[in-house]
Amino acid sequence: MSFRKFTVGLAASASLLLGLAPAAQAADSPAFAVFRDLCVTNRASVSKVIAKADGQGWQQLPAGSFDTAELKEFSRVEVRIRTDNGMQLLLAGEGAFPMEAAGGEMEAELCMVGVMGADGQAILKEAQAFAGVPKNAAESDDNTTLWIYSTQSGRRTDLSNATDEAAVAAVRKGTVESVMVEVSDGLVMIGFIIPRL
Repeated sequence: MSFRKFTVGLAASASLLLGLAPAAQAADSPAFAVFRDLCVTNRASVSKVIAKADGQGWQQLPAGSFDTAELKEFSRVEVRIRTDNGMQLLLAGEGAFPMEAAGGEMEAELCMVGVMGADGQAILKEAQAFAGVPKNAAESDDNTTLWIYSTQSGRRTDLSNATDEAAVAAVRKGTVESVMVEVSDGLVMIGFIIPRL
């Protein structure tokens, strides 16, 4: 499951958009609280995430103001922005991605919160504590950190070194979750990804 290409392009687009009017953001965890509230509690469901965000006053971006070229795998993408507590971006999407081990494609729902001026290292620590498993070194780089795990009966199991068969079985059971943090040019993106077969 490689999300690096997608997330690098998304972060660049978000950075350009949010860079138009940067605002200071507290360095502690308001950003992670927004991520938990919108992305995690709604299991990255686009409809649920957007309904909750709209109810909280997030604003839809005007057409063409956000470059979605990097989102071509997504059949549905919703983008919202909020400026009452610093500059925040919300992206929710669903689409299909290649999964060779499964012999085709997997569906995935994604919810990402982007915050200008957040403390990337503090967010990384919060995400590590939240995931409760080691980062996936093969899918992580200097800017992007990814955790992939399966949750069953409240217990998380690291899938970063799982066999293809074990990973496919976990995705089929609906127990796989992934958390992603990307830190780039003052923008911190926190993502929650739910793959399905």
